[in-house]
Amino acid sequence: MAEKSSADIFDPVDYYLNQVSKTFHQKTSDFFDQKLKASGVNEEENEVAYKKLKVLEEKANQTKKKKNGLKVWRGVLIFLLVVAFIVGVLGSLLCYSEYSLPSLLCAIFGFVIGVALLLVILFVLNPKIKDATSEASKAQKAYLNQASIIRASLAPLYNSFHWDDFKKIVKETTDMFTVDETLPEGKMLMLQDVYQYTDILDKTDSVITLMSGNIQKNPYIRMMVKGARIVDITYTGTLTISWTERVYDSDGHFHTTVRTQLLTATYVEPGPAFTSTPMTIYGNLAAPDLSFSRNPCGINTKDEKDVDSFVEKEQKKIQSYAEEATKKGKVFTPLSNNEFEALFGAYDRDHEVQFRLLFTPLAQQNMLEIIKGKAGYGDDFLMKKCKTITLVQSRHSENIFHYDSTFVGDFLSVKEMRNAYLSYMDSLFMSLYFDLAPLMAIPLYQMTDAGEYTPQAQRRSISDYEAMRAVNHMPAKLFQHPEGDTDQILRVSYLNTRQSSDRFEVQSLSYRKIPRTTFVPTLGGDGRMHNVPVAYFEYQPVTAVHEVGIRYMNETKEKWDQEKLSAFLSSHHGSYVENYAAYLVASGADDNGEKELDSLIDHLDDVIEEKMEHLDEEIEGKMEALEDLEKEKETKK
Repeated sequence: MAEKSSADIFDPVDYYLNQVSKTFHQKTSDFFDQKLKASGVNEEENEVAYKKLKVLEEKANQTKKKKNGLKVWRGVLIFLLVVAFIVGVLGSLLCYSEYSLPSLLCAIFGFVIGVALLLVILFVLNPKIKDATSEASKAQKAYLNQASIIRASLAPLYNSFHWDDFKKIVKETTDMFTVDETLPEGKMLMLQDVYQYTDILDKTDSVITLMSGNIQKNPYIRMMVKGARIVDITYTGTLTISWTERVYDSDGHFHTTVRTQLLTATYVEPGPAFTSTPMTIYGNLAAPDLSFSRNPCGINTKDEKDVDSFVEKEQKKIQSYAEEATKKGKVFTPLSNNEFEALFGAYDRDHEVQFRLLFTPLAQQNMLEIIKGKAGYGDDFLMKKCKTITLVQSRHSENIFHYDSTFVGDFLSVKEMRNAYLSYMDSLFMSLYFDLAPLMAIPLYQMTDAGEYTPQAQRRSISDYEAMRAVNHMPAKLFQHPEGDTDQILRVSYLNTRQSSDRFEVQSLSYRKIPRTTFVPTLGGDGRMHNVPVAYFEYQPVTAVHEVGIRYMNETKEKWDQEKLSAFLSSHHGSYVENYAAYLVASGADDNGEKELDSLIDHLDDVIEEKMEHLDEEIEGKMEALEDLEKEKETKK
């Protein structure tokens, strides 16, 4: 773990630059090497096999290029052959109608060249193309065979990566914050009961990915939210019109001419737009009466001239805010740090005393380091505080948000895989860190203890947000309305808990596209109005309701008999979502599926316990044998 002094807690940017980013990179490198060692894959043998693969790939490319080149030449010769025969036929026809030496020569040379080209194609090019095709096929087959051998040898390494790897490495890297790639119901209840968090998601929002954790024991949720918004969609239609005009020519005479014009018209109709928005929600009891918001300032904050110019312009705006607040009987007192005041831009704050408690000179300095890009992404984040809840949204996390190691299966070289994995993990850690950095930059947040919370008896273990994520990872067609033509938004409502699974009602919202045509009056060049047809879609919402059961497995995948569990989930249209089993419930009153799952897991637990007992007995026997051996050695001495 990165060594952390008390000052590091209050200087997150320097901590990232000087320590934690380097520690995380090294921990990730060590982690990959551990995976490699445990998998039994020999990196040196892989490198030799991969070099052989690259040679075979080059040969396959060269033979394919040779084959394609010969085919191009054959195409050219066929074209010339056709031209030659056309010339010969034309020469023959001319000779037949009216004899002349040129026409005779055309006929002779046309047919002779055509026959010669035909012979070259049939007896020279075609055999070469056949041989080249065979050679290319063999080279490609050898390449694919070698790739298959390497892929099979790397299978243990591919399969060793799991959904919670990132969490494990972060835990070994720093204790400044924690990461849990789930959202326990207890943490959700704590946010609601202690920090008065209310669901900020709209009825057309759904959680597709999330993680949670603590910053100095204060909870946060980081999630990717899929939303549907009704926006104006512009459709375009065209109509070609024509009319006749009488015009004067250069001699002064009248002429009738036909003119044409392509008329274009637009029509605006509302329709759904689906977006994905990352957000981090944080609970902290510091400055509990303060609310404010800030948006990216929109300038190149790494250019000091741009910053100075922006700060100078903002001074007038800040002064006008202060004057306007005085007129309305409110208080807005600009900070002495003009640069922070301008770049942070929280002009709508509603509690000056608590704002100053929160943004001490050290907090201002830290925030400016983030905004001006001393490390990280610069000013790409929105920040809103509403009493005890703070929201952070960033542009950078739209590109890399959650851990997904499936891409390692694209690599056949351990060396290339390692480099790609390290780069990916560094980017993911940086993305998370600088979503949390604006929160960690405020010393009072770090110094404020988390609220006391005594969880009451929970009805369930799966939160609504977790349930939404789970159903979004199940096959979409399970929930889609049969008439839905667009993407869908999945919302959940808790129903009950049966056996060991929480039951949720899943509401799917999608839209049916109905083709329509409207006519837009448009003035033409003929001075008349024309109805230009514009085709558009009318979107009608359609909903479907299903029921799902979701069960927390409480272990990583390797503990469970994947074949049996997969068979159960397959028969119930289910999916294994990280450490959750989610499946479609055929009937709300039918508990057979739950009992079957309970029986399966109880059986697996018994098998695992039995194996552990055998292992303990085996180890105990070996220890006794070792003790006897030691006693025998002592006796001989």
